Amino acid sequence: MSSSRAEALALASVLAASILTAPPAFAGFRVDVAYVDPNGSNVSTTGTNAAFVFHRRTLYRNPKGPDGERFHDEEIRLDSFSFQGHRISFQKLREVRFERRPRGDHDELVVVLELVTGERLERKGSDLDGSEHPTSPSLEFRTPGGPVALPIDPLIGAAARAGRPALSRVSFPDNPDHRPARRR
Repeated sequence: MSSSRAEALALASVLAASILTAPPAFAGFRVDVAYVDPNGSNVSTTGTNAAFVFHRRTLYRNPKGPDGERFHDEEIRLDSFSFQGHRISFQKLREVRFERRPRGDHDELVVVLELVTGERLERKGSDLDGSEHPTSPSLEFRTPGGPVALPIDPLIGAAARAGRPALSRVSFPDNPDHRPARRR
């Protein structure tokens, strides 16, 4: 057997062995989620493959297609929260809380983000991408019982939210803690 053929066979066996012993495919972000179910009970669950999901609508000047459609909706799935196009990656987050605060005659959703560095940010729920679309942005993830989609409802009033689950908190337990050490 020639040396180049022997090298090729050796390389093929090494590649085959690395494929067979490769770690499993990335399963997405693991999350611990707290929410209030439609009956008003507090629920805590753990899931994987977390995604922020929203819809983007494109309006057409002239109707398109055989049905004369005037718009096209596209579902966007991200591993980050997106506020007016500015994304905050799940990788940089320790915890996200969804707080309803009174504002005049209605309440306003405020998204409180705690980064792995300990920095705390507050963003208006109305700034979430997809907040003005008829389909509410949501947090989707997979549990042993199947997929779960929890609407965020940034612009929906209290009466319209009645009977819907309400997201309270999402934490990312596998993200490293990069907060500075406390001084004594």
